[in-house]
Amino acid sequence: MVPLSLLTAYFTIGIASGLPSLGATYVMVDVLQMNASQVANVAILCSIPWCLKPLIAAASDKTTCCCGYRRRPYVSVFSLICGIVMLITPQFATREEDKNIFVLCLALTSLCVCVVDVCLDGSLMVLVAKEKGSSSEGVAQGHAWAARVAGTTIGAGWGGKVFTFSFTTLMVLSAILPLIMTIVAFDIPDAPPDKEGKRSLKQRVHEYTSASRCHVVRTTAFTLWQCRLVLGAAVLVAVVPEFNTSLFFYMLGGGMQPQAMSMIEVAGSMASLGALFIYNITRPGHQLSFGFGILLNTLAALMGTLMANDSVPWLLEAAAVEAIIASTASILCLMPTITVLGSYASKTDSESTVYSMVSAS
Repeated sequence: MVPLSLLTAYFTIGIASGLPSLGATYVMVDVLQMNASQVANVAILCSIPWCLKPLIAAASDKTTCCCGYRRRPYVSVFSLICGIVMLITPQFATREEDKNIFVLCLALTSLCVCVVDVCLDGSLMVLVAKEKGSSSEGVAQGHAWAARVAGTTIGAGWGGKVFTFSFTTLMVLSAILPLIMTIVAFDIPDAPPDKEGKRSLKQRVHEYTSASRCHVVRTTAFTLWQCRLVLGAAVLVAVVPEFNTSLFFYMLGGGMQPQAMSMIEVAGSMASLGALFIYNITRPGHQLSFGFGILLNTLAALMGTLMANDSVPWLLEAAAVEAIIASTASILCLMPTITVLGSYASKTDSESTVYSMVSAS
């Protein structure tokens, strides 16, 4: 049974990622007068923490706070920072002169969400280790991702609507769940408190740097080598270019409104949620799921090509269909990948680091 606190945390990740995204993009384009290249650069800046997930995970794997936990304090603190930054972001969304501070707020929010996500993955590995060898293997990961996608779906569905009220309203609503997570975080699965009492700084440094403890790189490399075929396939899928940023400007030039744009995101998110629901029920073979995902990815790429060449008569409907196909393909490729990787990662004492490698890829 996946704890409600962990599902709430993953749901919060989905909300924090999905609800403000469309409104922030409109602010950058309409208010701060940023062009497509600048918006793409902001996306790259916000993605940097996610590329560093293994380093963040290594820190959470090998360090504990003064209370003896490895995950809970980090989830709590960074959820609090995330909520506060979201609350102050609208102050810098009204003048073009403040666009650098606005971008900094977005990057800091992304960093906080990334740290929380990494620590939650470590908590999830605690459950995966208990499932190993049983009929419920992979269930915790499926439920966790379903909660996350559900949050993204709700965020995508309401993001455009709430933005029509004001960007401030949008960010206040986005900040509510991260602030609640400040308290809920202390109920997620984690290592038990250190019963040995407080240790001196010298003892902590020795424990962290000693040869018996500081082998996270070796452990991670060996584990990834064991599942190299799965990881290699995931990397190949991940490096396929996506055109969401270009599509946004293309549709914006066609007069699309925020609510209409939200519907495209909702279509994709609902498809992801449906695919997860079916996957969790049927539990298809890893090769079958991944192969069908590749086939759908190819179909989505073909649809994108037709849209780029103005070969489809209804742009909004075509974009929604493309989002449905691509989102379904993403889930079918993702779930077997993280299930296999989670099985390997949970065998190590660097579980979060190993598990994060697939997300960073």
